[in-house]
Amino acid sequence: PLPTLLLLNAQGLARRGQFKEAVIDMNCALDAIVARKAAELLVAHGRARNARHAETNLRGTTEEIANRTLALLGQPDIRDTPAWASWHGEGRKVRKQVVHFGYLPSEDEALRCFEAIRELCAVVGALAPRELNLD
Repeated sequence: PLPTLLLLNAQGLARRGQFKEAVIDMNCALDAIVARKAAELLVAHGRARNARHAETNLRGTTEEIANRTLALLGQPDIRDTPAWASWHGEGRKVRKQVVHFGYLPSEDEALRCFEAIRELCAVVGALAPRELNLD
């Protein structure tokens, strides 16, 4: 799957000292993991024909999908977790500097990003379909 390939590529890039590219791939993997989980939940709730259809129609950043799609599906707000705070404070911040300003992160920054993303992926992976209260 794409997220796994992106994470493996990020690890290889980091081993070769290409921390800028590694940070980008790590964050792309997170986006793909959040989109895939949201698609899985949409299918489980009968809101999409299949995961591929749902994933194709999801638009937005990790933050937007977490805010809109996951909330609509009755999921706890992952933005209230320590893992989100860690990613938002480290992974997202460094990614933004890399992408928008050409920043070259250090090895330590890349490793902290990877750890923050790993923690957030665990939170997202633990999400399961919930009973929807439509009243």
